[in-house]
Amino acid sequence: MSVAQPTPQGVWRWALRFGVGVGVLCALWLVLLQLTGNNPFGPKRLLAQFTVPIAVVASQWALRRSLQPEKPGVGRALAVGGLTAILAALIAASSLYSLGRSAGPEALQRNRAELIEIARAEHEYLVAQGGSEAVYQQRLQQLGQLTMTDLAQNDFSKILLLGLMFALPAGVFFRE
Repeated sequence: MSVAQPTPQGVWRWALRFGVGVGVLCALWLVLLQLTGNNPFGPKRLLAQFTVPIAVVASQWALRRSLQPEKPGVGRALAVGGLTAILAALIAASSLYSLGRSAGPEALQRNRAELIEIARAEHEYLVAQGGSEAVYQQRLQQLGQLTMTDLAQNDFSKILLLGLMFALPAGVFFRE
């Protein structure tokens, strides 16, 4: 009796299912925040980003289950986790950028004002901890010049890093 060899299609199938699924979930969360009058570019957008590590680990687990009795090996397990994280990061960041472009400059200006207000509230604490006034002023200036591209790049890198942080140990665990 011969057992079918695991194929790269299995890796792509699970990465597409989970990566696109969680990326769309992040996009829907942003739209929901926008529709309910919340700031979709503020800290609340992070809530959906925490689903990415779950999707990464779930895709690796699904690959392992689909290949039984064979073992996926560390390469395939890491590949499906990495691809899931990349797809989720691409979809989430592009949806943030698209929403920002469609919402207009007023929404970005409102977000800048909110971030500057948060930075001002933290000012006394930062100075008490040994932070310099020059660093604080530089931070305020950076927040005042924040663009939608900066937010999308930040989202992409955070989601990718968060996904890969979970993909590595889970890939090693699910290799057998």
